[in-house]
Amino acid sequence: MIDDPRGFARRGRATEAVFHSADALEVARAFAEKRTPVWRGE
Repeated sequence: MIDDPRGFARRGRATEAVFHSADALEVARAFAEKRTPVWRGE
């Protein structure tokens, strides 16, 4: 649990960047297509 509001804000920005990445979209597509994701580091 993060008690520091600044830490909470940093965590939110980092999480947002990960969930809006090309790899996150690839994982969702791969799951829907029942295949292994192809990671590109994007």
